[in-house]
Amino acid sequence: MGPGLCLALLLLAPDESRVALEGQVGAGGGYEGNVTLAPSGEPTSGSALAAAWAGLGVGWDPGETTHLSAGLRYDGAYYPDATDLSRNAAGADLLWIQGIGEVVAVIAAAGGAWSWYSDPARSGPGIALRATLRVKPWDWLAVRAGYAYSQRWADVDVYSTSSNRIFGSVEGRIATGIYLGLGYAWQTGEQTFYASVPVTTPVAALRTETRPATGSGAGSGPGSGPGTGSGGSGGTPQGSGVFENLVPYRASTTDNTVTPTFEAAIWEALYLFASYSYTWGSSVEGSYTAQFGLAGAGYRF
Repeated sequence: MGPGLCLALLLLAPDESRVALEGQVGAGGGYEGNVTLAPSGEPTSGSALAAAWAGLGVGWDPGETTHLSAGLRYDGAYYPDATDLSRNAAGADLLWIQGIGEVVAVIAAAGGAWSWYSDPARSGPGIALRATLRVKPWDWLAVRAGYAYSQRWADVDVYSTSSNRIFGSVEGRIATGIYLGLGYAWQTGEQTFYASVPVTTPVAALRTETRPATGSGAGSGPGSGPGTGSGGSGGTPQGSGVFENLVPYRASTTDNTVTPTFEAAIWEALYLFASYSYTWGSSVEGSYTAQFGLAGAGYRF
């Protein structure tokens, strides 16, 4: 069922079903380290970033324990020191929250978006699916666990990635309007890595298999994967800035991420937030670490 049809059904629902507009806006800034996923012991590159997002949708409560919503969203990010990663994205999301008793809820979410990158080779559609079990033993504490799948396709296939993630988190209200959280995620899938020129084995073999013909966009699409690109012209660096002298290739990876979070309501639905993520993982080229921090303000309605 498309998001447009869902919005229409929600708007046509009976008044007693409690239909309401929902939305949010926000902006923040931070830093992302090791944007090239360089292996441990190698030089790494990072960049500051500025981010903004907005969403508008319709929520419907057909019963005391059920909430449905559908909406449209925008998000963007600007990386001054890694401009190839700067992007704008527009998408749609669906959400279903089903309470089971007073303590447990099941949450299912699905979304899709199209991303436009400063480097057009990275632009393309993506989807995300998520299922979460939420337990609130007390009003001030929420425990979550679940599974998420994401897939992104790019104009040049080497930038198409996918992941399967198992996650869990604990969030507690430590004072009125102030929340602290801690999350952990285990993820496996295919990511884009970068090798310096000249490329050595076994990275060279992966590079040759996954690098499409220059400018053709060959091999892009849902059915692509390692070995499906036209690798005859592989091995040419592409991109600019920190990516200028690097050859992209795609490889399987497994990583772990720990994320502490902070949120504080400062006036009605206006809030401040901060989060920090530390990731450690491994690929064919070796182990790597990456860090990501973001802080800012948002407003929900």
